[in-house]
Amino acid sequence: MKGKVICAVLVLLSLSLAQQFNEWNGSPTIFGINVLKPHVATIPFSTVEEAKKQNKKSSQWYKSLAGNWKFKLVDKPSQVHKIFFEDNFIANDFDEIIVPSSWQLQGFDRPIYTNVIYPWAGTDFIDPPAAPTNFNPVGHYRRDFELPSNWDNKRIRLHFEGVESAYYVWVNGKFVGYSENSFTGHEFEITDKVRAGKNNIAVQVYRWCDGSWMEDQDFIRLSGIYRDVYIYATPKVHIQDFKIDALLTSNYLDGDLNVSVWIDNHLNVSSEGNTIEIQLYDSTGLNIFQSEVKSIPTIGENGKEQKVQFRNVISKPNIWSAEKPYLYTAVLILKNQSKEITQIESVKIGFRKVELKKDRNGITRFYINNKAVKLRGVNRHEIDPDLGRVMTQDRMEEDVILMKKFNINALRMSHYPNDPRMYEICDRYGIYVIDEANLESHGALDKLPKSSDEWRPASLERVSSMLQRDKNHPSIVLWSLGNEAGNGNVFTSMRDYIHAEDSTRPVHYEGDWSNADVNSWMYYGPDAVRFYNDNNKPIMLCEFEHAMGNSVGELKEYVDAFYSNPRSFGGFIWDFIDQGLRRGNTQYFNFGGLWGDRPNDGNFCANGLIFPDRKLQPEIWEVKHQYRNIIVKALDLP
Repeated sequence: MKGKVICAVLVLLSLSLAQQFNEWNGSPTIFGINVLKPHVATIPFSTVEEAKKQNKKSSQWYKSLAGNWKFKLVDKPSQVHKIFFEDNFIANDFDEIIVPSSWQLQGFDRPIYTNVIYPWAGTDFIDPPAAPTNFNPVGHYRRDFELPSNWDNKRIRLHFEGVESAYYVWVNGKFVGYSENSFTGHEFEITDKVRAGKNNIAVQVYRWCDGSWMEDQDFIRLSGIYRDVYIYATPKVHIQDFKIDALLTSNYLDGDLNVSVWIDNHLNVSSEGNTIEIQLYDSTGLNIFQSEVKSIPTIGENGKEQKVQFRNVISKPNIWSAEKPYLYTAVLILKNQSKEITQIESVKIGFRKVELKKDRNGITRFYINNKAVKLRGVNRHEIDPDLGRVMTQDRMEEDVILMKKFNINALRMSHYPNDPRMYEICDRYGIYVIDEANLESHGALDKLPKSSDEWRPASLERVSSMLQRDKNHPSIVLWSLGNEAGNGNVFTSMRDYIHAEDSTRPVHYEGDWSNADVNSWMYYGPDAVRFYNDNNKPIMLCEFEHAMGNSVGELKEYVDAFYSNPRSFGGFIWDFIDQGLRRGNTQYFNFGGLWGDRPNDGNFCANGLIFPDRKLQPEIWEVKHQYRNIIVKALDLP
């Protein structure tokens, strides 16, 4: 049943509404046209050795479209270019822009900072689901690319990891599709659109759409193709998706390896005789496990799918935790009827087990690997002072290393799924992660999503695209339904979806405890934590110690409360990084109002433990001390 409801909606919309080009405005049930079902973000490899190294850029089946693109920006949708996507269009009068980028950091348009109020409030007086039309810049992107010559007879897919906020796509003048949801990847089939040799792609990006009512996070508002965009090739019978639950058995010593693999057939005839197998490699590259070869039942033609499952006990594996984040490499090998390898996929996994269970005193606690854990966390927005929303590998790694140096063991992806590489870094260094769906309607939470069937499908898409992309990461220990979006039975649908798809992690949502497996507060004091007495659901502070200015002075009282009450499993400081953009070439940073943005919330975005350029602020040393791993207390002194 994985993703069937959402995919069915998208298929019907693709048949009835394609190429009307008004889906961005007033149509919240239309959030994608021709978008493929979500899956783990992996790339096929040709050899096991390649798969073990996991460098997707080295795969012959991957081609990045990052680099220089032609670009034209207009101020509002009524000014959009009518023919820029045509096959033979010459973009001589277009500017150039780097992809990925936030276009405001490339000299176009302006950043806006608002917290609760929607960023179009100064120009457009509208109610949901209408999108702004008086000021709503639209970017037109275009570039050429060469299709690799060895991709004949392959299926070709186009993948966008992140586009803010809505976009249409054409290849060689042919309409490909449409998508919303700024913070998870979306993918399109372009096999019938590409040709041998030179091709072109055109993308039309709207700064805001009806889906932007669900993206009212407290952050600097930016736009554009800000994460990687690429094409990749698969065989026509291929591994569509896989889920690896690397858990622990009841003795907490042996590994419980539970694997599901979905294989799709896009031939126009059924496919027989295919096999799938799994290999597991330790950190030295030694093969410690090889599954039996499983035969795949006959797969029907034209997109039919078969699911194959493995379950094996792994004797005493190294266990993954924040303190010892040991990773294995799982390799999946697909072979055809002639026993030839047709596809290889791989992923890093860690054996660990997340549980909510009662201790000997009848108190439900948060356990990882049979140990009650306190999350000493931070919230973090994706922001770079020079690149905006674009995250480089070095920047993300720098952030996680700083967390480890200052005794931070947990990260809330506030308030949207992050760059896919960030989870790999958290897996490798050992950070407990709350992965949060891109759903915040703070300035309209009395209106949406509530219990509305108008907003339910888009809300489900936001949680499904997150879960299906990120499900194999050991660092993720909680799923979150979103942030400051009110309550209602839409969240029941989201919670139920997660429970059906992943029983190995609890669900968090501060806005509606009835739809969460754990309870949480924002900005409650230490005494609230100390005296919390519900034995059935543990409590955490998903936001506390608002780190603006000279702050974090009572962190000791909070941490003491965390440890004094076994029902508490910690909290997440708001937040890790000051949100600010560099002022020219200086050492100073601009905040709301300094870009000519009206209305704005000033410097309320500057509430981090470190500066935008990652230089340390004094209060982070208090965090290092209070978040220390070993606490020494004097007892029984005279």
